[in-house]
Amino acid sequence: MRLISKIMLLFWLLVGCAVLANQVQAGTNHIYRGGIVRDITPGEITVGTNHYTLAPAVRVLVINKRNGAYFEDKSSLSEIRAGQPVKIKVEATTVYEVLIERWKQ
Repeated sequence: MRLISKIMLLFWLLVGCAVLANQVQAGTNHIYRGGIVRDITPGEITVGTNHYTLAPAVRVLVINKRNGAYFEDKSSLSEIRAGQPVKIKVEATTVYEVLIERWKQ
């Protein structure tokens, strides 16, 4: 009887650890999408046929190619224009990062 009790205790401890480990996992559910900017207004951007909300602290970078190497330079929302190729970091429908792919132009 004692052996069964110890096995059951061990089983429930392992199950508890598995549940806690699953709840503690850090991470985001973001994805990167590429496309052409169709429209940009304060707080919103349309890339391809998809419409997104811009996060208040959206990060904007320009990717340039110099001497065969790619460089990320800080930029601002005012640099984004319709027709530019971009990659955006999206979580749900909110954009947290815009990478202007100037090297493709």
